[in-house]
Amino acid sequence: MRGSEVRDKTLIEAALRRDVGWHVYHLGDLDDELYPYTRWFATFDGAEIDRLALFFDRYAPPILLALTNDVDRMVEMLQDMGDLFPRRMHAHLSPGVVEALRPEFEPLSAAPHLRMQLTKPDALHDISPRDTSRPTSDDLPALHALYEHVYAGEEGGANVFHELMLDLGPYYGVYQGRELVAAAGVHVCSAEHGVAAVANVATHPQQRGRRLAQRVTAAVCRELLPIAETIGLNVCADNVPAVAAYRRLGFDAAFEYEEMELRRVSPPAAPAHPPPDA
Repeated sequence: MRGSEVRDKTLIEAALRRDVGWHVYHLGDLDDELYPYTRWFATFDGAEIDRLALFFDRYAPPILLALTNDVDRMVEMLQDMGDLFPRRMHAHLSPGVVEALRPEFEPLSAAPHLRMQLTKPDALHDISPRDTSRPTSDDLPALHALYEHVYAGEEGGANVFHELMLDLGPYYGVYQGRELVAAAGVHVCSAEHGVAAVANVATHPQQRGRRLAQRVTAAVCRELLPIAETIGLNVCADNVPAVAAYRRLGFDAAFEYEEMELRRVSPPAAPAHPPPDA
């Protein structure tokens, strides 16, 4: 059954609450500041949503999130929905879901990722906050410089920091002289919905091995604990040092998914209503 668009926040949240760990980003995007940038696609079992996908277009490229433990039913919902999506987008998909978007879309730079969830918060207190500080808008040039340096030459939009994220929740950094050499922050942070997603964790290549990323990530998480019952993050599954570092901070792997760029390779059919801008 092809999904249809739904805007009822109460119905959406009820569906997401059935498995908060899968839907940390989705719940954060229900906040009033982010909700206008969302489109929600669902199928129903009676009066309740039984499958749900999210399209978020605040940043470029826009992103499709279709995460589920029932891949067959998600594939069924997304089939023939390509006309609703732009010609290029980033995607977080459960393994196998991309087949629902073929042949209209070609996946590029696909990579397995882990969603990790903070399950042992006491471990955070073993990490020293030494030399960490809260960046402000005055530090935006330094943040951009760090992320651009760390992700230079990488494909697939690895650098997903946007200056608007600095207003969503805590960011922490470590300076060496006037140069920012490590930073971490959030993608979403919702006290209303009790969730947060740690993101944009980066260390200057010349400063790696000093556990600076652990320090700034721990500082972010400690500030999130009073407002977020569920704290998650995404990490490339083959980034063994990063996965180990997050485990030391008290995170455990919750599930695996795929991140990829999707590019339209065939023209869409006439849409039932205008798609989001590319």
